[in-house]
Amino acid sequence: MSSNTFGIENFSSGPGRLRKSITFTDLVSISALAWVYTLTNSFGPTEVNDARGGGVTFTNGTADNDAIEAQSVSEFVRLNLTGQTYKFLFTQVDLSDATQMDMILALCKRTTTMFTLMSDALFWRKADGETDWRTGHAFNAAAVGDYSEHANTGVDTDPHDLGIKVETDGNTLGEADVTFYLDGVVLDGPYHTTTLPHDEELCIGIGVMNGEAAAKSLSLQSIEIDIPIAA
Repeated sequence: MSSNTFGIENFSSGPGRLRKSITFTDLVSISALAWVYTLTNSFGPTEVNDARGGGVTFTNGTADNDAIEAQSVSEFVRLNLTGQTYKFLFTQVDLSDATQMDMILALCKRTTTMFTLMSDALFWRKADGETDWRTGHAFNAAAVGDYSEHANTGVDTDPHDLGIKVETDGNTLGEADVTFYLDGVVLDGPYHTTTLPHDEELCIGIGVMNGEAAAKSLSLQSIEIDIPIAA
């Protein structure tokens, strides 16, 4: 799957759209102007150049529960326009362990506790001890149990493109159809919700946490974003 396609649909362009590509060089640059990092005995992001043509790897320390949480300083996504389509794509996502680690890729309200609670978010996540992709959203959540999410088997250690598409209702804020894509193929959805997070500005969130006393890592190549611009 090419990083500029989304399923069978190309990303949009032209007036009224924001088309943004966040590359590995943006992710590696640890700058207070771009990214905020919460590190628990971990090393943060490092640039890699391999057969994929480049990327970034987030590597933890070796203790159980060592973790990295990275969030963009810019909270530039707000799902508050009716009758619009929003698309997000994390390309070439590669986990070092299919079971003994936690992972989150999200559009979320700023938090320092991504693994214990994201109050407002759209996300892909994986929990320690599982080989399920958990896909869904949170709206004014007070606990992880408040998430609206679905579990689908198939986590492995191969690189994958993880996509999210949101199609908002033409009349009612918070109402939308949400679809999750794995390598351009629908994995979850479209499902209809009336609790889409729409009243908060969201940043990009990336998280990886060890599920045992061994270093775990998450790699990705870029983040592609295609969202409407308010008039």
